[in-house]
Amino acid sequence: MSALFSITAPDDKLKDFLWAFIQGVELAGKFGKLLNPQLALRGWHTTGMIGTLAAAAAVGVYKKVTVKQMCSLLSLAATQTSGLEIQAGSDGKPFNAGMAARDAVSAYVLVENGFKANEDPFSNTRGWFKTIAGIDFSAQEMCKLWLHPAEISQPGLWFKQHPFCSAAMSGYDAAKILYQRGIRTKDCQTVNVHFPSGGDHALRYRLPMTGKEGKFSIEYIIWQVFRSGDVSDELFECPKVSKNFVKWQPCVSHKNDLETSDSAARPTKLTVKLKSGNFESVQVSFPEGSPKCPLSRKKLLEQLHLQVMVSGPEWINFCSKFTNPKWMVSELKQQLGK
Repeated sequence: MSALFSITAPDDKLKDFLWAFIQGVELAGKFGKLLNPQLALRGWHTTGMIGTLAAAAAVGVYKKVTVKQMCSLLSLAATQTSGLEIQAGSDGKPFNAGMAARDAVSAYVLVENGFKANEDPFSNTRGWFKTIAGIDFSAQEMCKLWLHPAEISQPGLWFKQHPFCSAAMSGYDAAKILYQRGIRTKDCQTVNVHFPSGGDHALRYRLPMTGKEGKFSIEYIIWQVFRSGDVSDELFECPKVSKNFVKWQPCVSHKNDLETSDSAARPTKLTVKLKSGNFESVQVSFPEGSPKCPLSRKKLLEQLHLQVMVSGPEWINFCSKFTNPKWMVSELKQQLGK
């Protein structure tokens, strides 16, 4: 959305903005299905790679560029795609996302000013898919499935409630269930975290040293939940993790022994051996916020409310405007900027 906001004109309508966003999500979802998990396993950050193209496509739709311009726009975006997954846990990861938006907008500005690029960036000879993944790409086959069904509705969007990696969402929910059963950090002798093969690839920090690294550590997330019942967003920004966590962390181990036949599932199982000798276990496959376990409308509005930062009559007015197809994006930007 940041790319779309940056090129918004005073008379751009919200409905056009949202339609462009849907088209960008469609490209991201379709490309992601073709390339992942292999792309991520090779060490590429999906947001930096696919996100650049998705943002460029959304920008092109939003600004109603011609077919030839769209080809050049995607071509210029493709030649700029980059981003290493190793940046997770540092300022480099959001930097990847920011650069994806910036590069998409830069490509649009160049095209609008007459810049031309190769009009077949996805050629099966030396194009983007062949270069980064060694696979063939058929635009015709993809077009047959375009918006049928739409990626934004099936499988749908994931919504985070906290600023940690989505690969930890099932483990987070499982930890909260165990906390409700009475499990606390002081009770644990061992904690086994079970994933499918590769399911913990993004959770690369077993012993994070900073809060930002902790965003990609299931150990850090479970420790917070078992300690106080939930995570604290502030702890993901601290310059140094707690000594109590460092002392507790060795009791946690990973096991890649879960099987799943549902591509929409992201299963994680926690098995806790208590110091009493008893065991507690729980598995979550569809965490809250995933398409198959969506956040309630109330929770979605609460999250939006936190971002908009208005209250009372202003909040009611803001929500009502979302149902007005004639609302201008500039008005939305003004409201968000308050």
